[in-house]
Amino acid sequence: MTTTTVLTISFVFFLVLASLCRTSQGFALSLTARRDELKKSKRKQVSDGVRLRRKLKRLKDKELELERKVSELSKRNTADFLEQILGEIYEDDVHSCEELKNRVPAQERSG
Repeated sequence: MTTTTVLTISFVFFLVLASLCRTSQGFALSLTARRDELKKSKRKQVSDGVRLRRKLKRLKDKELELERKVSELSKRNTADFLEQILGEIYEDDVHSCEELKNRVPAQERSG
């Protein structure tokens, strides 16, 4: 082989090697960028998870508060309803007593 052939082959080999180095360096940079991106994504998922757990806890607390209020309202409505019924019964009893009082003197007069 002549010197020119050896130099040409060496030069081509050098160009191929340089090209491979640049490609592998670019590949390494893209892997590093991807790794950093995945780390950021993971951190964001963790913070989103914490935020969602807090939000879920607040919602559960609100749900318990609403259930307590509904229960209290139901008890209050039941008490109001019973009071209303007792009031009606009392009014009926008062009217019945008045009717009886009115009948007794009328019966005594007729008897």
